[in-house]
Amino acid sequence: LLLERFFDGDGSGTFVTPGGNSGPGGDANTPNGPVGAFRDTGIQVFDTFKMDKWEHSYALMLGNGNGISRGDNDDNKETYLYWSSELVFGGKGGRRQGLKMFIWNQDGKRTLIADGAGEYDRTRSGVGATFNKDKYRAAFEYITADGMIFNGSDGGAVPGSAANGPGTTASFNVETKGEADGAYVHFGYAVMPELELDIRYDVYNRMTDVAAKERKFETTTVGAQYFFNKKSRATINYEFRDAEAPNAASTAGPNQVLGSIDDRLSLQLITIF
Repeated sequence: LLLERFFDGDGSGTFVTPGGNSGPGGDANTPNGPVGAFRDTGIQVFDTFKMDKWEHSYALMLGNGNGISRGDNDDNKETYLYWSSELVFGGKGGRRQGLKMFIWNQDGKRTLIADGAGEYDRTRSGVGATFNKDKYRAAFEYITADGMIFNGSDGGAVPGSAANGPGTTASFNVETKGEADGAYVHFGYAVMPELELDIRYDVYNRMTDVAAKERKFETTTVGAQYFFNKKSRATINYEFRDAEAPNAASTAGPNQVLGSIDDRLSLQLITIF
């Protein structure tokens, strides 16, 4: 919902090769630049202040809404708002212990110049909490999205390949007025100073406002982290992954595609230098 891809159109057009007989004009609607990568160019005001054992932080930003690899492509600006309040137990930096609650919002508009040309709202909001004390670590967040929802490609096909019959080309799709939400909850327990066991559940509900397009993605992860020292650790995770089109029959095409998603095992080594 936050790692934004940028396109010229919404993908509704279907490219027709010479001799083809399907659909209006259009193209594969591939990304027109790098992803936003959670960054933007603009001006930000932020500060932190303390009241007894509580530490409060805020940030207000006005940006272009285009990432950092290019300038503004229209006259619209993006607003970013963030607030957090933390009951501090001790520690500092990345090893701060406390109970933090936070809320945030980003809001702006996106302009398309190809299929579906026009100006559309894009809003993202979230609320959550983190807890870190002694052997315990936990986190929760709920996120909502309205407008400019990335919605995969035609029929699950690779953009640029044939789709919907001979003479047509698959494209990336963006739901300009779609809605979505998601959440995650995580719990970690240090059985010893060097070893932490973790469990996490996350869910993403895409296109909740259109029953036929709704997709639900769920992942339950069990894992462990082994800390060699303060700057090096190894992480192993096993993800139980599931996806479905909840309003379609189990034999429908979307569910056959989504049902093929496998579980995933990963190993990561991290060193800070």
